Amino acid sequence: MTSKTVLKERINVKRILTTLLLFTSLFALTSCEHIEISNDNSQEDASSSLEIAAPLSYGQGTMESPLTVKQLQDNGEDWMGEQIWIIGYAVGETYRSLSNACFTPPFEYTSNILISSDRNCSDVSHCMPVELNTTKLKGNIALSNNPHHHLHCVMLQGTVQRFFGTIGLRNLTHYHWLPEDFTLPYTSPSEWEELEVEY
Repeated sequence: MTSKTVLKERINVKRILTTLLLFTSLFALTSCEHIEISNDNSQEDASSSLEIAAPLSYGQGTMESPLTVKQLQDNGEDWMGEQIWIIGYAVGETYRSLSNACFTPPFEYTSNILISSDRNCSDVSHCMPVELNTTKLKGNIALSNNPHHHLHCVMLQGTVQRFFGTIGLRNLTHYHWLPEDFTLPYTSPSEWEELEVEY
């Protein structure tokens, strides 16, 4: 076998190996699972996983002693920017502004709920808007997705901020629906100006 023939065979072997390597690489690439890398740094969805008991007192903004809607409305500027717990009845929702508030089913929107210290409230001035800004919150709190929670009491943890031009709760971190028979100590909103009732 001449050196020329040996050289030719080596070149052929090299070509075959290169071709096999190319096909193997292509096969490996096409069989790989597509992986998406997410750069989502958004805050975690609010959770209802905390062990939460019905409160025994009101007014501190804590889980054990949440603020009522009336208490926050009366002293909202003092709490602005603070993360607090609040308690109230889910009485309705609104669309784009508080002038579009709706208090009777069927409910349509998922971006907010209106809560009040009065279970029978239909006056938006006695309500506080709560922002629902994640899919989980919309699915678990919005009245359009949970009509059975209409007029039920809910405890919410979030940040006191302006929302729909008034004091509201945004950036929820926790929520907890209280039992259906739970009631807040009740005073009619018509008496709010006459009585200083902490409830």
